[in-house]
Amino acid sequence: MDFTGTPFSPWDYRHIGDASLNTLSMTLLSRLLAQGQLRRPRAWLTQPATLPRLRQTLVLTFDAPLVLSGQDQHCQGLWLVEQADRKVFCFATPQRPHPARIGGRVVRDLALLDPAAPWVTDLATQLAAQTLTSPAAGRAGPDRPSARWVLARVEATLLTAALGRFLAELDPEVLAAVRAEGDARAEVFNAYCALPPTERRNRLQAVTAYPWFAPVLRGDWSLRRAIAQGAPLTQTLAKHFQVKPSTITQLRALPGPVAPGSRMALLKQVDAVPVDYVPRTPGDWATFQELASPLTDLATLLQVAPPQLLKPFRGGWQAGRAALEAQAGAPLDLDAILAMMQAVYQFGVRPTLQAVAPPGSADPTPPRQAPAAFYPLWFGRYGLGRLAAMARHWRAGFARYSVRGLPTEAGEAAEAPRPLSWSPVLAGTHRRGPYRVLELTSQADLEQEGHCLEHCVGTYTANCLCWGSAVFSVRDRFGRSLSTFEVQLAESGPALVQHKAQGNREPPAAEQALVAAFIQGVLAPVPRERFAAIRAERESLAEDAEARLEHLLLLDAEGAMTGELAPDTAAILATLVQPLHPAEARHAGVVTYLKRAAPGLLGAMATGTSG
Repeated sequence: MDFTGTPFSPWDYRHIGDASLNTLSMTLLSRLLAQGQLRRPRAWLTQPATLPRLRQTLVLTFDAPLVLSGQDQHCQGLWLVEQADRKVFCFATPQRPHPARIGGRVVRDLALLDPAAPWVTDLATQLAAQTLTSPAAGRAGPDRPSARWVLARVEATLLTAALGRFLAELDPEVLAAVRAEGDARAEVFNAYCALPPTERRNRLQAVTAYPWFAPVLRGDWSLRRAIAQGAPLTQTLAKHFQVKPSTITQLRALPGPVAPGSRMALLKQVDAVPVDYVPRTPGDWATFQELASPLTDLATLLQVAPPQLLKPFRGGWQAGRAALEAQAGAPLDLDAILAMMQAVYQFGVRPTLQAVAPPGSADPTPPRQAPAAFYPLWFGRYGLGRLAAMARHWRAGFARYSVRGLPTEAGEAAEAPRPLSWSPVLAGTHRRGPYRVLELTSQADLEQEGHCLEHCVGTYTANCLCWGSAVFSVRDRFGRSLSTFEVQLAESGPALVQHKAQGNREPPAAEQALVAAFIQGVLAPVPRERFAAIRAERESLAEDAEARLEHLLLLDAEGAMTGELAPDTAAILATLVQPLHPAEARHAGVVTYLKRAAPGLLGAMATGTSG
């Protein structure tokens, strides 16, 4: 095959990282070239002067047919073509591409204009697997990655460079608009190119002025008409989204695209905060986007106006977070605040009401979930700094409780055994609709989850450290545990092991669907190297905590960690949460305080209704 133009060969992209990785890639490529492999360029970039209808082409060739991610047919090569009218198309060929046959089956719905898109990494991984077929090529050593992983990095570097060179020749204004939208499909690029000149100019100017609104400016017909008519966009967008014009102006500075499902929520959050609290810098925007939704949920739960919780952020969101963390002596963790509030009811208020239930009550068991009115009564007077300090107190106390009776390791003080915790597969909380998914990454987390839902997940430390599992909690927007699921971090991908709700019951269909979507959409794209690194890190931790794991397994065998509370452990937990009650409840007692402050709430809890 006689391709012309600029070639992209694997050897030219042997530099894939630090000196150690570069040495590994050069050694591997030298061996493969000596064996007669990888001698042909992987890609060619051409400006075909003999074909006036084309401005440029990029051809990618594969050694054997494969399937691109998101597609359903095999191909042995790709043509990326920019036409004379500046539109872009991608064609897949079932045979190895030939320079005289540009074209093939049109590939749609592929993030073609993003060299960092997942399909590029997936393609590089498949190409490496085509070249290195032996099982040994996929095995990593204790201090080095596998040969297949190294070659995949070379292929990914090459593909990224080739795509970058192709993109550099496209219309820069249209490409900037596509990137503002965050949708790198050729179909989006071509939609701009197909516009009449005046409308195209107006649309691109609108995207440049309002990049955060780029997707809706193209997708909504009423906004398209307003742009074509030259209407003032700030007022038009404010009316369209039913927010203040100042909110639209402030969001013009927001960097980067936002997921469509998050746009309306973020608009409303910015619209609701006083102007002094609107972020100004990229760092403040990132912090705001991370904290705004959980802070809104917390304010709703406490039935307070959001500014009551936002006071620390008046001078900036990054600075406010840093000040809160310095004050609490720990990272700001809104999940820990929610967990603390649940624990105060579960281990302090509920057992007290249960103990004083009148004789002969038909159902002397208060509701397992606290009534909505409980939270503002107990915690509504506090600011965010005080709540964070209370959460830190609770976490430290429960961590001490969770290692009770565990044998200490050599060199440790016998009175202060070290709590068991490990790194998460993915940091943070993942939201989907009214649900949140949070990984449990300590013995204390597992044990509290087991107590909340009355099942035996508190015994699963060994599963997480020794057997390649990760355990997650499904919670509502207010942090209340709904169900728990275990995932096996296998080399072939994440696999659901089990999913249990309260008392080991079957979770509702909506939660089962949520877990399936989370595994497929969030965990499945995680690189397998990350799974391997997590397993290795946790196995190393297990070796250092062998005696403790054996003791936990013994407690499990004896039925001591089933999620149910024995009287002595219930008394310990009641003591731990006692300092977190309001001062009046600590002095007069929980029941007396409820009689004075909220007799209706006391009645609702005493009769077992959640209110």
